[in-house]
Amino acid sequence: MAQFATGTSRRTIAALRLDSGLQARRMAFDRLLPASDYAAVLLTGGKASVASGEDELQLTAPAIGWLPIRPGAALTQAPGSPGYLLGLSEQAIVEATMDSVDAPFLRHMAGRAFRIDTAGLAEEIAALSVAVEGIERETRHADRGSRTLLTAYVRIIVVGLWRLSGIEPGGATAVGQARGVLIGFRELVEIHFRDHWRIRDYAAAVGVSHDRLHAVCTRDLGRTPLSLVHDRLNFEARQHLTRAALNVQQISHALGFRDPAHFSSFFKRLNGVGPSYFRQAARTDEAGGALGASANYADWP
Repeated sequence: MAQFATGTSRRTIAALRLDSGLQARRMAFDRLLPASDYAAVLLTGGKASVASGEDELQLTAPAIGWLPIRPGAALTQAPGSPGYLLGLSEQAIVEATMDSVDAPFLRHMAGRAFRIDTAGLAEEIAALSVAVEGIERETRHADRGSRTLLTAYVRIIVVGLWRLSGIEPGGATAVGQARGVLIGFRELVEIHFRDHWRIRDYAAAVGVSHDRLHAVCTRDLGRTPLSLVHDRLNFEARQHLTRAALNVQQISHALGFRDPAHFSSFFKRLNGVGPSYFRQAARTDEAGGALGASANYADWP
């Protein structure tokens, strides 16, 4: 079994080749995939099972299993069962999907456990296999542009799994009224955070009152709706400052601020430093260190 990983605990992409052994093996995810939040098993032969919390998937090749990693999660591999195991952090998925109109649905899918029987899906599985092998190759031999290429591979995998899973965008409404409000709010934030909607606009689009939206967010997440919208906007700003070649004025315009001074004031209030200082500090530490991307945005559905 070979393991390759890239990134810090904030952004982890790991690929393990599951060799065809002679005996059954049970392997804990906290050892196999440290710092990963999600796991995908691509089983090309034999049988395996994955268990995480209340979720348990029985896989008979050819098959794919996906599930969020919870404490005690483990993979049980039967003899003669080769394949691949992928580990992705929340941050890796956010980075791979954050500029996609389908991002809310992709993130909804990522939070669910599911199995895909891949018989008869040769073309689709071939595309996923290329991405898996690409991740393995790039994490073994990092080169210029590896981060960008890895993000692209993750995007191919997540979108491909969404297509094959059959999970519908509207499925989020069946998870309970309060959680449905949160998921609907998040989907709208993903689409409109650059438009600087007012909270009452979000509430109306979700179909609840301003007070109801505020009550659900503060009760279930301990956060106000406005702070959640600001987290999303701040997350995007930090990503642009860390990764993009745009200047501060261009970033301000891209994020919908009326002028760069307003953007700088907003950014400093949330981060303690101005955007130019943040960019300079982040570039001296590729991982971002204490100035790494905010984890708050990943804390809500």
